[in-house]
Amino acid sequence: MALRYTSISTTNINYPITDLLLDIKSHCDEEDVLVICYWDYDSFDIETIGTDSSRYIVNQISKLLSGLNIKSNIIYMSDAIRRINHNEDVSRVLTSAKFNIKFNKILEIYKKNKYMDLSRATLGKVNFLATDYIICLFFNELYPELAKGKLIKYYHNTDRFLGIKKEVDEIVSKVSSPVEFPQVIYWKSAPILKYSSREWISIKMSKREIEDEIRKNWPIEINMIKDLVSVGLKLGNASLNNRIETFFKDLEKLNDEIKIREIVEIFYSYFFNIKQIIDSSEEKGIKRITYVETKEKLKQIFKNLNPAKLEILKVCDGKKTIDEIVAIIPLKSNSVRSYISRMKKENLITNSKKPLRLVDEIVINLE
Repeated sequence: MALRYTSISTTNINYPITDLLLDIKSHCDEEDVLVICYWDYDSFDIETIGTDSSRYIVNQISKLLSGLNIKSNIIYMSDAIRRINHNEDVSRVLTSAKFNIKFNKILEIYKKNKYMDLSRATLGKVNFLATDYIICLFFNELYPELAKGKLIKYYHNTDRFLGIKKEVDEIVSKVSSPVEFPQVIYWKSAPILKYSSREWISIKMSKREIEDEIRKNWPIEINMIKDLVSVGLKLGNASLNNRIETFFKDLEKLNDEIKIREIVEIFYSYFFNIKQIIDSSEEKGIKRITYVETKEKLKQIFKNLNPAKLEILKVCDGKKTIDEIVAIIPLKSNSVRSYISRMKKENLITNSKKPLRLVDEIVINLE
């Protein structure tokens, strides 16, 4: 059994994400476990391309992994960053690594790959790419309850990682105790279409919406069409594979209108199959785990909570009004309102009366 690692930053189940997971599946043995670091809103300001919450997306990804028979653990980048900040040695390594990253090297990698876009938003992700790699390298220290003594053996990423790998490895080797570097498996990035809506073709789109996005990017050169449509081949669906292979055979002879309609049908069929996999899989509850190493950290977690606040948190779902919450809680109206006001200031709930962060599980290091 080997531990594998990758990261995902998305607010939707789109074709690059599904293609990445299917690519990883092609490398997995039956007993391998995939660790996914989800870049959530608390750690990274993802461009607004959807309205689904991170918890919903993570559960959808978990169900897809289950349906693909990939054993997995999903962690949140925000939680991993907190763990790094509480580990002086790992935090020092990360800081040094970030200072060693060279912009020109990153630019060189992006220029070589026609499907990677070096925008300002992408540059903002470079620091998180370095953080992600450090989480992978020190996973055993940061997540002992998940690693269980094992190191990450394989690191799955795109070519963009080549822009920082050497520099980060050099720093890790200099300022840290000996580290066993994982084998990097590079995924061939799916083609990037410059959507005016800034949204990838995804599972939630209707056939008409998929067609609209394809037309916005038309004309698309032949090789890019082949790379784009090839994402469907990894699914291993016989009917879909036959349709794609027939399309490739006739591609040079087809006019633009038929090409567009066929691309739309292939993508719609692809996501119909993905949706079937998700819908037929059991939801695996992804826990937000807080790892506690000191009694001071434990006190910090609980210092702002008391039984009354906990009762209020139980009914805070972002839908109920304050009056509805007051009617449920067996306390005086003024007390409930006062607690809610205080909890907002303490960053326990948002203005929508929804918990800012739910902690499902606390792991305490008793060593």
